[in-house]
Amino acid sequence: MEIFFYNVTINEISIEEDDWVGAFNDNLCVGARKWDTSQCNNGVCDLLIMGNDGNVYSEGYCDSGDIPTFKIYDVSENAYYDAIPSGTYPWQSFDFNAIDNLNVIPDCNGEIGGNSYEDMCGICDNDSSNDCAQDCS
Repeated sequence: MEIFFYNVTINEISIEEDDWVGAFNDNLCVGARKWDTSQCNNGVCDLLIMGNDGNVYSEGYCDSGDIPTFKIYDVSENAYYDAIPSGTYPWQSFDFNAIDNLNVIPDCNGEIGGNSYEDMCGICDNDSSNDCAQDCS
């Protein structure tokens, strides 16, 4: 599978040419590319996502229907961030797709790469033990 990305950003700012974009199937990296858009077709870079061909070396790679996830490695921060694509496509062998934007956004506390979320009570945290309506006071 090959996906073309038109914009790759961290908090709506284009990533730098030394940064990397990776595709993952669960926690296994199944594709990665240094994001130097000057080396891409009119600034639109692609990412090849590898699939399981039945051999031992490809165990854990994508199978038909798997939805890959993405991470951005920010070299200047020496940090990996989960990235959200503007569209999702199930993996298919020899498939070609385009995604308008792959972005790392701040969580509800404004932290880039944070994992806090607003629960049913309107509380921004990453504590799932207080997410039910009965926990709201």
